[in-house]
Amino acid sequence: MLVRTELEYWINATPNDEKEAKSMLSELNYAKKELLISKRELKSSISKVNRVARTEKSKITHSFSNPKLKNISKYYIDTTLGKTMSSFENVENQLDQEINKYDRLINWIDRIRFS
Repeated sequence: MLVRTELEYWINATPNDEKEAKSMLSELNYAKKELLISKRELKSSISKVNRVARTEKSKITHSFSNPKLKNISKYYIDTTLGKTMSSFENVENQLDQEINKYDRLINWIDRIRFS
């Protein structure tokens, strides 16, 4: 029964004519472009966070003369940076999954449209 339901879903999702296929393709391409812009903005944010972390480490190097204090402070920055980067990586993975989903749908509609 599950196979039949899934098959019915895809039959209903299939564009009925060329006009509908073009409309679906344009919407999918627009959504994909929005995701790519979001990914670019995320990459920019990642670069900014890395730059700030490097600046903070540089300040610490010149602030403390005791090497243990330098190491503790750098460790704290690295830990904070690691947590921030892991959340950025999670968001980036989600964006990549969405982009891949749209790519698959675009390819699917292209194959149907030109067959």
